[in-house]
Amino acid sequence: MLYYVFLDTNIYEESNFSFGNGKFTKLKEMVNAGNVVLLYNEVIYREVRQHIVNCPLCQGHFELV
Repeated sequence: MLYYVFLDTNIYEESNFSFGNGKFTKLKEMVNAGNVVLLYNEVIYREVRQHIVNCPLCQGHFELV
């Protein structure tokens, strides 16, 4: 079964943008397996991207497009 998932910025904020935590790791596995399609809009994309750009701990860990 294919699931479509939308995460608002507050979900990322509540996790302190810890993309390596269990929830995000599982989500990434499910996306890579083709079980989940992660939905987002331009506002979410810009907010999360801006956090990554401004986060010293994030430097070198993400490929930004």
